[in-house]
Amino acid sequence: VFISINMFITSYGGCLGFMIIIKDTIPSLLGVDVDDVPLRNAILVVSSLAIILPLSLQRDMANLAKTSYLCVINDIIVVLIVACTAPIQDG
Repeated sequence: VFISINMFITSYGGCLGFMIIIKDTIPSLLGVDVDDVPLRNAILVVSSLAIILPLSLQRDMANLAKTSYLCVINDIIVVLIVACTAPIQDG
């Protein structure tokens, strides 16, 4: 039971992080105004239903093994970009 609870918490945290990134990134890529909150929330719901839900409903996670290497590489790239650009100050 303890392991199942920890797996749920880890997966839930990953989904929340993914949804935060989606909510900040996709509307700005589509040119949605920052003040248009209902449209931004609709984009979050639609993209979550289109991306996260099908991945969560798979019975066999072995299908995701091939793409997990790509995800790890992308995580490393994002961390490097943030680490390289964080010390830069404007002014």
